[in-house]
Amino acid sequence: MKGFSLRREYALLVGLMLLLLITATLSREKSEEMRPTLEPSTFNARPNGLKALYLLYETQGHSVVQFRSSWRRLNADTSLLFAVEPFDKTRPVSQDEMEALKLWVEAGGTFVYIATAPTRGYDPKDPLMGDISVVTGDPNPYTVETVSPASPTLENVTTIAYTTPVRLKTKPESHYTTLLEDRDGTLLLEKKVGRGHLYVSTVADLASNSLLAQEKYDNLPLLLNIAKLATHDQHSSIAFDEYHHGIGFEESAGGQAGVWSITPLPLRLLLLHSALVGLLLVYSSSRRFGQPISVPSPKRRPSTDYATAVAGFWKKSKASDIAFLILYDKLLGEIAHHYFTPDSRPENLLAYTQTEAQPLQAELVALFAEGERIRAGKRISERELLTLIQRLENVRRAIPLVG
Repeated sequence: MKGFSLRREYALLVGLMLLLLITATLSREKSEEMRPTLEPSTFNARPNGLKALYLLYETQGHSVVQFRSSWRRLNADTSLLFAVEPFDKTRPVSQDEMEALKLWVEAGGTFVYIATAPTRGYDPKDPLMGDISVVTGDPNPYTVETVSPASPTLENVTTIAYTTPVRLKTKPESHYTTLLEDRDGTLLLEKKVGRGHLYVSTVADLASNSLLAQEKYDNLPLLLNIAKLATHDQHSSIAFDEYHHGIGFEESAGGQAGVWSITPLPLRLLLLHSALVGLLLVYSSSRRFGQPISVPSPKRRPSTDYATAVAGFWKKSKASDIAFLILYDKLLGEIAHHYFTPDSRPENLLAYTQTEAQPLQAELVALFAEGERIRAGKRISERELLTLIQRLENVRRAIPLVG
């Protein structure tokens, strides 16, 4: 039985920890999705959010996902990835993510990257977009005509609305195709990389909720063309990068990301505390379930010892009536205490014993009558005393007034 109890305790502990783990994970994800955000995220239904485009692609029959992992986890199931700045400051793009992204694009993926302020120079460490710099431009809202109408990306696209304080600049011989530009610089670039495509833009509201709803501009046809060219079949999906907006498990910066490295800090602490509790339980089990230690029982004296001793004294003194009355009054007091009444007169006690002690009622009536006669002066022999004491004890046990 001890082993069974110990196993059950371990099972309950493990079950509780798993429940806490699942609850913490679900609560963390739900809090991330429901937190107020000003980022260009698919969880953002405000004017600058991407929720409208996410829902639009779904209604077009595309498989759309909110990508919550780093770019290292991109695979062939994803054919189109959107990444829109600004990113969460705690989730910068790492070097190995850039390299993994380049391999994914070369294998046939399409990457749409929308850069915003601040300005930045060429990045020699970026193997995919390191030949593009972000420069200052006019921040006022404008509309612009397309530059390369022959491009399939710009089919049925004439006018694009935009607001951006920055422009793009490329290195010579970088082999980009300019799709949109104004007098301050380039707004949208396209480049074939291996079997895939790269789109880079500085138009932060190119896919925003506010401009997609305005039919006089062609932002929507442009985005539909990109999805049509990028998706290979019904099984390939369109992904929106939410990991760099702070949503999803944070991975380690190293190339080999294990389960522990992608586990959020609150869950790590929970697991560590669970392990500590388990170790303490194992350590203490030998003490809690070891050999029993005999503890001597305290010597207790029955509550009637005093009255019996006094009665014995009067018995030896040949005062049998006094000895009986001592034990008789003790019985009346015990019965009164048992029924929670301060009145220990026999006639009062008989009213209480009519229900619970009904089989004893006749004996109680006779015993009480004999006791009152002795109290009134009747003398009894030692033999009668012993008989009456036995009757008193039988009543005490039958009510019961003893354990």
